Amino acid sequence: MTSQSDNPVQQTDPTVTHGSAAKDVKDYLVEHPDFFEQHPEVLSLISLKHDSGSATSLLERQIQALRKDNDELQNNIKNLIEIAHDNEILERKSHQIARSLVEIEYTKDIVRDIYKLLVSEFPLLQVRILLQNTATHYELDEDNHVSDQEKTTELYQFILVDNNHECVFLGEQTAAQLFAHDSEIKSAVAIPLRDRNNFGILILASSDEKRFYQGMGTLFLEYLADLLSAKLKQLLKS
Repeated sequence: MTSQSDNPVQQTDPTVTHGSAAKDVKDYLVEHPDFFEQHPEVLSLISLKHDSGSATSLLERQIQALRKDNDELQNNIKNLIEIAHDNEILERKSHQIARSLVEIEYTKDIVRDIYKLLVSEFPLLQVRILLQNTATHYELDEDNHVSDQEKTTELYQFILVDNNHECVFLGEQTAAQLFAHDSEIKSAVAIPLRDRNNFGILILASSDEKRFYQGMGTLFLEYLADLLSAKLKQLLKS
């Protein structure tokens, strides 16, 4: 009687399967010598060792360099795709905001209507619109006026007094003061609203400390401010 351990057919030796697979691969490559020419990307994933002592062979150096270049190229392509995707989203959002602003009528509640639009377009952000020198027949909420305390800040001085047109990135402490009702504010940006001179400030704030930071791209923010400025400048006193 033959035991299970004596039956070579029932034994499970992993080297048998591995050896069979290796032979299949070898036979296939022999039959298809142009395989790596047709599929060069496979070659870049293969590790080749050369008996050249302590020195690295020229071929191995070339393969390593090609593999590094390929990884860098893949990363660059990935980054470009992400940037293109983000730009597409911003372009669609800009188009939607522009269309919506055109449809908003000049009533006494126009600032409230614009605020609601921005909140709906940026649901993850806190929004504030500060204005000065507006005509009295437009009703502004208290949140749209620059308080006496805020008039003493560097932000007010920089944008509304010195008339600088650059975006101002705000740290956590300064941002929290502008949104006292929300203690979760970690970063913010202030963008001037301007006609011939600055007449207001758009402030966007986030609970993410990395959402707004010095050095980030501001093209979309400036475009958004230009759209709002074109609409809101009609509110200024004659």
